[in-house]
Amino acid sequence: MLPVPAVPADVDAIHALRRSLEDWMAARGTVQWPRGSLPRERIAAQVEAGEWHVVRDDALGLVGTVRLLWTDPDFWGDDDTPAAYVHGLMVDRRAAGRRLGPALLDWAAAQGRAAGVELLRLDCRTTNPALRSYYESHGFRAVGQVDFADFSCTLLELSLGVGGAAYVGHMAQQQRTYPQGVTSWVDIEQRDVDAALEFYGAVLGWTFHQASPPGAPRYVIAQVDGLDVAGIGEGADDPGWHTYVAADDLEPVLDRIAAAGGAVTTGPTVAGEGGTWAGFTDPQGVPLRLWHPKRRLGAQLVNAPGAWNFSDLRSDEPASAFYTRVFGWEFADLGFGTMIRVPGYGDHLAATTDPDIRERQASVSVPPGFEDAIGWVAPAEGEAPHWHVTFAVADRDATAALATAHGGTVLDREDTPWALTTTIRDPQGALFSGSQFTPPS
Repeated sequence: MLPVPAVPADVDAIHALRRSLEDWMAARGTVQWPRGSLPRERIAAQVEAGEWHVVRDDALGLVGTVRLLWTDPDFWGDDDTPAAYVHGLMVDRRAAGRRLGPALLDWAAAQGRAAGVELLRLDCRTTNPALRSYYESHGFRAVGQVDFADFSCTLLELSLGVGGAAYVGHMAQQQRTYPQGVTSWVDIEQRDVDAALEFYGAVLGWTFHQASPPGAPRYVIAQVDGLDVAGIGEGADDPGWHTYVAADDLEPVLDRIAAAGGAVTTGPTVAGEGGTWAGFTDPQGVPLRLWHPKRRLGAQLVNAPGAWNFSDLRSDEPASAFYTRVFGWEFADLGFGTMIRVPGYGDHLAATTDPDIRERQASVSVPPGFEDAIGWVAPAEGEAPHWHVTFAVADRDATAALATAHGGTVLDREDTPWALTTTIRDPQGALFSGSQFTPPS
């Protein structure tokens, strides 16, 4: 579905879509578009000026929009660099998972190239780091900030020069990959899959699609903005969250696990065309899993609201030597915590899906080596040693309220210099954390 010029008959639908997304973001604690900030009359004038383009679906009606400008003095001042400017990028939540957002960005880039301009530009509120990360994952670079009376925006741009066509399309479709030894996926197995979908869909904003074939044990992929973030499967033995470590070849890793004092507990088990997994325990008995990917490479969105943030080893006596021998992990004691690193992982990210990782992290003064971080070690605090899963959230308190409203139990809340966190038990007994990133100013 390609965008077409909007007509006056589309004004009400554009306005309704904008209002629905304003309400949705407000409920999630995301600060981007305040309610009522784009009146219908302004949309009508912009449609009349030919600025809006829309995507229509035969069943759902208008499902996507983009507003394309050729000057933008309100945000970019008197900069006369030839550029196309994107505003009003919207996708109906009913169409989530169709990758309309990347398609609209690709379309806008194509319009810019056809017009002979050098750059595609857009902006997002500085209070919406998840949206900035989304744009950066599609090749945009932050180049400045504009301050208004009551809010500020990050300015981002994408080069449309030689090779730009391939670059934009590549970034829009490039999948996130995981080198061996990097944690790559999380999932959960619960007795009542439908109840799990209802809870996590409400609390973390997930949409879902069925991954398992008919007749096989049920396995559902959770997505945020059409990108895979976690799995929910059918099972009765352990309702908790599982973490997987990427493996290029399972057998040598399983051999190292046994030689280092661990125990293989499950598999290897083929998971259809997705890949093959195996389960093991470290010398302390802490369970962890391996994932050798085929079609499913791992989480495709991380560190954004609703997506996986980190898995932490909760243990008072972590088996550090075991993990170093098996995976090559390094454990860095930073005083306030112990960071787990895979040397070279930051180089991999910079060369693939996150070219600006070091510059972005430097802007918030993260610890040295943080680009290689895959997790942390934390005290067990009276629990059996385990791997604990944390998801990024836009608003810690709003997430806690949603969890309570949908049958979960909020166990604690903690304010740290870097994050506001909460630990939650879901209705079927699984523990996880929500973390709102609040770096020091």
